[in-house]
Amino acid sequence: MTHILIADADSRTRQALMLLLEHKLAVDCAGEAWDRVSLERQLAALKPDALLLDCHLPGLTTADITALFERSTGVRLALMSVNADDIVMAQRLNATFVYKGALPEEALAVLKTLLSAREPTANGST
Repeated sequence: MTHILIADADSRTRQALMLLLEHKLAVDCAGEAWDRVSLERQLAALKPDALLLDCHLPGLTTADITALFERSTGVRLALMSVNADDIVMAQRLNATFVYKGALPEEALAVLKTLLSAREPTANGST
């Protein structure tokens, strides 16, 4: 079973994503993060297979996200945002992008593709 870490400041969003992933994709939501400090702590402690990261997590800058992608080998990474302009950042990092305004079925399709990929998407791999 795939273990995923969900990083979003809003607890309702984290809970909704956890339920969706657990019930529709049989993913184990290994943990939650709500800011940069909790994200770093959870990544080190849990060693998840995948990270679903809000582009605007408190305390996290674009440079931090870039560094996270560069050092997170072995972890499938997806950026999510309500701002479609953040697709540019995801494309620059060769990362999966999940639009937070998407219908659940659309978000699930994107995440299913990410989670079924053989190789992690970090460091430009596909």
